[in-house]
Amino acid sequence: MVQWLCEAEMDNIAINTLVLSDTPRSMNDVVKEEDAPARGFENLALREQQFQDHSRLRSRGLYGPIINYTKANVGGGLLAIPLCFKLAGIFPSVFMIIGFALLNNFTAVSMVWVGNRLRLQDSTSVAKKVFGGKGSLTLNLCMLLKCFGSLVSYLIVIGGVIPSIFGGNAVVMGFELRTWLLLAICFFLLLPLSTLKNIDALRHGSAISLTIGVCLILIVMYRASSSLIAEGTMVMRRVGWFSGTLGTSGMIEAWSIMVYSFSSQHMTFPIYAELKPTPSMASFKTVSHWTNFVVAALYLICGFSGYLSFAESTQDNFLKNLSVDDGNQDNLSGARSYTEILRLLYSCTLVLSFQMNLHCARPCLSDVLSKGIALAEIKEDMGGDMSRVPRISVLLEGHGSEDQHRWVGYFLVGTSTAIAICVPELSLVLGLTGATTCTMIGFIFPALLMLHYDGKSALNYSEKLPALTLLAFGSIGGFLATLQIATAAPRH
Repeated sequence: MVQWLCEAEMDNIAINTLVLSDTPRSMNDVVKEEDAPARGFENLALREQQFQDHSRLRSRGLYGPIINYTKANVGGGLLAIPLCFKLAGIFPSVFMIIGFALLNNFTAVSMVWVGNRLRLQDSTSVAKKVFGGKGSLTLNLCMLLKCFGSLVSYLIVIGGVIPSIFGGNAVVMGFELRTWLLLAICFFLLLPLSTLKNIDALRHGSAISLTIGVCLILIVMYRASSSLIAEGTMVMRRVGWFSGTLGTSGMIEAWSIMVYSFSSQHMTFPIYAELKPTPSMASFKTVSHWTNFVVAALYLICGFSGYLSFAESTQDNFLKNLSVDDGNQDNLSGARSYTEILRLLYSCTLVLSFQMNLHCARPCLSDVLSKGIALAEIKEDMGGDMSRVPRISVLLEGHGSEDQHRWVGYFLVGTSTAIAICVPELSLVLGLTGATTCTMIGFIFPALLMLHYDGKSALNYSEKLPALTLLAFGSIGGFLATLQIATAAPRH
């Protein structure tokens, strides 16, 4: 399967190089390539293309997409990675992070490759072409719920961290301070920003957010190294290396959080569309490779350092652990002040991540409403004559109406804020979202797409095996994780 994808992808790269390359190819180069053996030509072309990708990384404007793609992964999931190390153990967590990074890269590249073969550049159109209208509706519903879970998780983090910086979650006029804070952020920040239509404007904000996140990870690393120096091997003995605190159930719960943390397939085609001057398969592969490498490195460092620092007291949001005065180096007023400032700034920058996911959720909700529910009911009421309700049909079908853009954004912001106020537990939202919609988007949909993209499933068994394995892995894991989360009481 992998070889089949690579061979077909080389054909696409060759076409892109001939048609879209900034540097025209000379006739001598073409003659030399024709004289080379078949395998040698493939290896030579691949090396030349990789060299061009790296040398043109800046000139082709790939830094912006890499930053946005990385920020789409490193959000609320990063904060719960130390909890995964506590639940599953150090070695199982390391194995899951590396495995999910490879799977995320493979599925993202495969989805874009199939889209190029079908001459389509959005997941909804690809799903409709391959699976029909019901398949498109199902995918949009899953993407909507995934993005919506991300919106809720960002607000939970903001509501849990900022009040602790200013003295705790006090009760004001009958409601907790986090409730008033989330309402204020909703009305004065999120609702006005929800009118944005181009996420490229968020690139610099995403870079700032990543920088602050890296600074927080450095603080956690410093705490871990200080604990090692002060306590020596005692630190290593109080953590689980091969299993976590809850055994198999904890490993399953950690699996669902990891799935969420690496499930960025909903951003695949929007990031692909950002590539300049013209989107190409080779450029997207470069973006995907670098993104997953950076994300995996950040998760490994943050998870290991956070677990060593906090051990059994690790919470579902390690920013909460940084606020606890546990007798470590944060007792120094200067260090503690810097930590509090970084916690505040990182919580504020999650507003930018909120807007990126809102950008993806809005068209999904419009499509679900128009194709799955409202449009069908209106058509039935009108006896099939949609010309009698042109304004409603245009609004629901999402033809770029300013009113549709604004009100769908308002609805998503309002409902996510309400749920974040009622559900303050981050691990519950991340785990449930990862076990349900993220397994559909990250494993099941890409596997089915690779099996049926041509509409006739012409692959033999050996070529189907990777996709079938991915399908079984996502289906079984998602079922077990959903069952575990649904039957378990809150513990963190």
